[in-house]
Amino acid sequence: KNNEIRELVIKNVSHCYKMRENLLREDLDAFGQGLDTAWHFKRKFTKEISSNYLDEIYTYAIQNGAGGGKLLGAGGGGYFLFFVEHFKKVKFLNAMAKKNLYQTLFNFDQDGMQSWSIRDTSENGK
Repeated sequence: KNNEIRELVIKNVSHCYKMRENLLREDLDAFGQGLDTAWHFKRKFTKEISSNYLDEIYTYAIQNGAGGGKLLGAGGGGYFLFFVEHFKKVKFLNAMAKKNLYQTLFNFDQDGMQSWSIRDTSENGK
């Protein structure tokens, strides 16, 4: 089993370099497909990587226009990042909203992941 995992890690690292090259070359379609391949690699590491619910979301997203995706974060507060071609965006967002799954806007930057939450200090929020 350890040899299988070791080989999978080597393939995954090599694949990540290909995805980096796709980004640098601005080949976003290949990058999206690369996310899908990476998702399938990641799921082979352990059964705890995903769940039936997450697998359903991922499959539904692919069926509705996503080229690939990645699970971000840990525990109960993570996100899916999906690559969707521009002309498929409306269909994708409408389909996800039907499942009560909504987008969160974000930007790429050089500092890595940052998030903030705002405390409700109004009388209703106590």
